[in-house]
Order: sequence, then C-alpha cells, then structure tokens
Amino acid sequence: MKLSKAIILVAVATLTFISQCFSDAGTFRTIKASKVLPNQGKNNYKTSNMTDLNPNTIWAASFDGKPIYLYLDYGEKFDEWPIYEINIRNGYHRDQKSLINNSRVKDVKIYVNSLDNLWTEATLPDVKKLPNYTFDTDPELDIFCDPKSKKFNGFNEVDARALCDSDTYQSISLPYDSPVVQGKYVKTIIIEIVSIYPGNKWNDVCISDIAYEGKNSN
Repeated sequence: MKLSKAIILVAVATLTFISQCFSDAGTFRTIKASKVLPNQGKNNYKTSNMTDLNPNTIWAASFDGKPIYLYLDYGEKFDEWPIYEINIRNGYHRDQKSLINNSRVKDVKIYVNSLDNLWTEATLPDVKKLPNYTFDTDPELDIFCDPKSKKFNGFNEVDARALCDSDTYQSISLPYDSPVVQGKYVKTIIIEIVSIYPGNKWNDVCISDIAYEGKNSN
C-alpha cells in the first residue's frame, strides 16, 4: 500500500500512547541486540519475544549505564523510507509488579543502517502503571488477541494486520524528510538505549514488544 504524504508528514519525533488501530502495521522480520539477559529457569529473554506481540514475553538486558543497541531488520531494502512510526510496549507488561520492579527505556537514539546515520532522538515517558488491555477476540475472523489463549496470534491478518491493543504501545514518529533516509536504501533501523527508568528492584531493562507503522514488507 502506498502511503499518502498527508498522513506521513512528520517534522520531529513525538511520543504518545496510541489510541487507534494501526492502519499499516507489522512486526520486524528479526531483531538483534548487543546484550541479552541469560535464561532464568523456564524464562527466556530472547529478542524474538519483541516480535511475537505477546505482552507476557519480553526481551531484557542488564543495564550498566553503557548504551545497548537493538538492530531491527525490516526484511528487505527500499529506495523510499518504509517506516514512519516505531511502536514500543515499554517495560515488562506481564503484570503491574513485573512492570515496576524492572527498568523501562527512557532516552533513545535511532539510526538508519549504521551508527553513522543518526535519524532522530526521543525521550519516552515513564510507564509506572500497566496499560489497560481490552482484547478484541473474534474467532470468525481468526483474531485471537488474548495472550492467555492457546490460539494467540497477536494481530489480525485479515484486516491490514491491525495490532491488538494498540493503545498499550508508545509511538516514536520518524521524520520522513531527513537526509538520512531520503533517496537511500533502508534495511536496518538501530535503536540505541541511552538511559533507563530504574526498576524498584532491578536494572534489567525490558521491552515486551516492538512494531512499526509503515509499508508492509510482505
């Protein structure tokens, strides 16, 4: 789907909780990280947990004050910038206790393809209260948004891949007119986690999910 310029005109990065469905939403093909917390018992913190759209699973890493890098692979190269918004479930969304005991992302820098190409910077507001999840499950359309369901798929393939519970994400708008992306091939978006909001118990920074709004690669 070709995006309308009227929809995507963005001058600076802005951050909000999303209150509407994503119109052209999707997940990144792969996400890699410079650090990953080791498995603890039955719990794992692998980067693929950020692409399953399940708030009960997370990527986590121990934050020691040095930047942590996330490498988001869009899946293919485009000669037009493909993504105008990154959407993040910031923190451990399994329950309120998990959210406040662990750390959340605060300041980020976002790059295109390499750390030589800074795209934008943003500060995410802290998430101290678990967002309200109101799952819209419809078996007739093969939508199973309830993470407790064994059939959970996280998004509706039928209706433009609209993500379940989009209001549980924070949105970072990406400036389309930046020379960093204009006329260049874009494949990888790099998120540098610069600082965190410390958890009540641990400095392990957690992200439940990362998605995007823009052109689908499928």
